[in-house]
Amino acid sequence: MQEAVMADEANTVIELTGVSKVFGSYLRKVNALSDIDLVIKKGRVCALLGPNGAGKTTMIKIILGLLKPSSGKMNILGEKEMTKNLKENLGFLPEESYLYPFLTIQETLEFAAGLYKNKQDNLQRIDSVLDLVGLKQFKTRKISQCSKGMARRTAFAQAIIHDPDLIILDEPTSGYDPIGTAEVKRIIKQLRDQGKTVILCSHQLADVEEVCDDVVILYGGQIISRGEMNELLKEERQIGYSVDSKHANALNAWLAEQEIDCREIPVSQLEKYFIHQIGKCTQEQLLS
Repeated sequence: MQEAVMADEANTVIELTGVSKVFGSYLRKVNALSDIDLVIKKGRVCALLGPNGAGKTTMIKIILGLLKPSSGKMNILGEKEMTKNLKENLGFLPEESYLYPFLTIQETLEFAAGLYKNKQDNLQRIDSVLDLVGLKQFKTRKISQCSKGMARRTAFAQAIIHDPDLIILDEPTSGYDPIGTAEVKRIIKQLRDQGKTVILCSHQLADVEEVCDDVVILYGGQIISRGEMNELLKEERQIGYSVDSKHANALNAWLAEQEIDCREIPVSQLEKYFIHQIGKCTQEQLLS
């Protein structure tokens, strides 16, 4: 029994217990987060969703150690408070890419690699990380000459150059064309396969649905829904079939003869679920 508990603790990357964050003074308080309980396991991709002002950014800043909670307990990668070792094991891709325009892509990663204690190991990882994000052939290009998509790829590489165990991605598909978006999703899945834990914040719910294992939805600083993606969307899912185009007309004719209702089904069921949950909370707020 004790061994099982220890194994479960070792498998827990983030544990928040009763975490709250209040901004302002006693004259005007804003509850950005209220009594948050959350557990995220190792090797999972977890979506952190919510409308603007729901508390997502506040939660991310608390996990990163940029804000201290007003109350509650945290355990991040086995650490109960922010330490230098913990910071070394966190990777963060912000929504906006802040890069030095006069550096090349290679120099940007060399600079980032030098910020961590395992500098030599990180420097040796540069080529493999550039290959992962598809920038190896452009490594001598200056940031000022990069497209927005290339700058985002560079920022992504910068976030993982030190091989962190916990990676937080804020709008990771922002600024990409469809091919670039597909590449980002491939990278996220590859990081998960390596045993990394990824927290993903995005308003692109179709992308979230494709890559995430778990979902946490915030509203008004509180968690209103959480769980595994497949379980939460079970009621939203409908069965679909792929039919060769040459048989489509015959199938449609047969369905019409049988008076079977057949309609197009949207790809993203997460969007439908998300809108339903937020709408329900908004209605309850109006009635209270």
